[in-house]
Amino acid sequence: RLFAAIDHQLWTRVRHDPFLLLQRVGPERLAQCASDASFIARYDAVMRWSAAEQSPSQTWFAQRYAQFATEPIAYFCAEFGLHHTVPIYSGGLGVLAGDHCKAASDLGVPLVGVGILYRMGYFDQEVRADGWQEDTDAPFDLARTVLEPIEGTRGDPHLASVRMAGRDVLIRAWRL
Repeated sequence: RLFAAIDHQLWTRVRHDPFLLLQRVGPERLAQCASDASFIARYDAVMRWSAAEQSPSQTWFAQRYAQFATEPIAYFCAEFGLHHTVPIYSGGLGVLAGDHCKAASDLGVPLVGVGILYRMGYFDQEVRADGWQEDTDAPFDLARTVLEPIEGTRGDPHLASVRMAGRDVLIRAWRL
């Protein structure tokens, strides 16, 4: 409701995507919202609720398994359906992995998903008039996603090296 209050028509056009809404809404509208006491009160209420929801000591996991609350659990999967701006999933497996991550988050389980960021995302399939299947890559712009690069101690990209097939392959870490 808070995002819809910023611009209801735009909220509908961007299919309830807060990230896209904030990219497309005009600065003058944001300034109006910032000077609207009613909007600010609603915003403050949402922020209080969010902080309470994210309080580590209040989660189901922390209350039942406090001794493990700071021990991260690695969840490896080939694809994760976490946000539509990061199309690195094609269906069931990725959606299921995303659901696992969401459930773990809701319960306060210190789960860390580890996957692969496919540069081209997934591909679209189409059947041509002559009956042959044709597929096209669906590239995406990292700058328009909710991904954040993890940086090293000097602000440079955090890279790991893995030896594969007789050569070093560099892996960059990102956070979603």
